[in-house]
Amino acid sequence: MEKYVRLELLLEVEKLNDNTPDGYIVDADTILADITEASVNDEGMRFTGVVQDIFNIWKQSTDKKSVEMMFYEFTDMEFEEYLIKCKEEITREVN
Repeated sequence: MEKYVRLELLLEVEKLNDNTPDGYIVDADTILADITEASVNDEGMRFTGVVQDIFNIWKQSTDKKSVEMMFYEFTDMEFEEYLIKCKEEITREVN
């Protein structure tokens, strides 16, 4: 039942978004950008741990492609490309 409530809410938001006039407005993209920015910029709040959360969601997902598509939407980078970049750039302890 909960899944259908979310779907109904999502459809309502899509309808509102489609009927939002051009100009100085608040739409779903603006709201998402604002809450994302706020979560990173709140005093004492950092992005620490988010990547591991994303990794865990990907590992537990039965639809890894959808998780990767969502990652791309937020980062404009393919998930595999991000992993390769991390592998190359993460600081390593010098022995």
